[in-house]
Amino acid sequence: MARPSKRSPIEAWRSLPAEVRFARATAYVRRNGEKLRAKYDAVGVGVGFPTVRPTAKARAKPRSTRARLKRTKAGEIRTNEICIRFLVAKKLEGMRPDDPKFVPEYIETVMSFDGVRTRVAIPTDVQGRAPGRMQARRDLQKGIGVRSPGQESVRGSICCEVVTKGASPKRLVLSCHHVLAMSSNSPTFEPVKQATVTDRRASDVIASLYDTAEIKRNEVDGRLELRGLDAAVAELSTPDRLAMWGMPITRLAKPFEFPKSLRVLTPIDLGPKQPRTSPLLAQFVEIQQYVVLHISKNVDLVVEDAIVYVADTEGGDSGSAVVNAANELVGMHFYKTTDGFCYAMSAWRLFAPGVFAKPIALVG
Repeated sequence: MARPSKRSPIEAWRSLPAEVRFARATAYVRRNGEKLRAKYDAVGVGVGFPTVRPTAKARAKPRSTRARLKRTKAGEIRTNEICIRFLVAKKLEGMRPDDPKFVPEYIETVMSFDGVRTRVAIPTDVQGRAPGRMQARRDLQKGIGVRSPGQESVRGSICCEVVTKGASPKRLVLSCHHVLAMSSNSPTFEPVKQATVTDRRASDVIASLYDTAEIKRNEVDGRLELRGLDAAVAELSTPDRLAMWGMPITRLAKPFEFPKSLRVLTPIDLGPKQPRTSPLLAQFVEIQQYVVLHISKNVDLVVEDAIVYVADTEGGDSGSAVVNAANELVGMHFYKTTDGFCYAMSAWRLFAPGVFAKPIALVG
């Protein structure tokens, strides 16, 4: 195992390989995330890369695709330093260091490397929460169409094909709860009991709603809080295997693995406009151990282990698979903020026991 050299806590941390820093910071946040959120009044805490305002020279339009991916709509550029990232309701400039809610530049802790206890200083970053929205959409010529009695049609995407475990396995498709099973007419996102899934041209029914992940509903400070996974499955009615985008997804990525590259498998546009390239390249930003997202004026969604990245997703992409370079499932896209940060539910949460009434597994 890599061992930091005998230097200052900051130098000791920076001397570690990136994968080790990511793993150690993730373990620290998983142990102390609840205390950190309460201490600094944060709505989310995770591990990833900080974003900084570019200089005038750096604000010039980037030429390469990779450089464009590093920039958010707010003009911030992702740096390559691994840190503990705090998401706050509102970022306050000029907060004094003696303020109890002031997030220090570094958080010092003691870690053991090959039996040697070493003090390290983990960098921090504070990001103000921007409004956002789930990325389902209506009347779009792409993806899948979902119809429920008395509801408007909703468009989204299929993440992957799955099968129930045990006797008499059923072939299902995985997508977002707000695509397959959430009322489009309700301001409080009431679930529906019945829904049919059609192909992109709305000509053939390919699946029907089978089960949804549990979402707990609570009133918190006058707002409705939804806590759980935005996920649902529909039972396939077609005999043939679905034609997925690119290679079929048959493996899950390892939990909390440092994702060096990401892709979002979005549906191909069949409308009059020029089709987008799929998959979309994505730039990993962080894994939020816990985050509270605004999904409407008076409704919040609480998500654990959310994958955060930058990608050119748009309405209708909810439910798209997020994969790594090995085509392993990292998560399922469901949300994007106005400043360009995308969110996906992690695959290890989606496939954990107890999420659905019957456990599911990837086909393959």
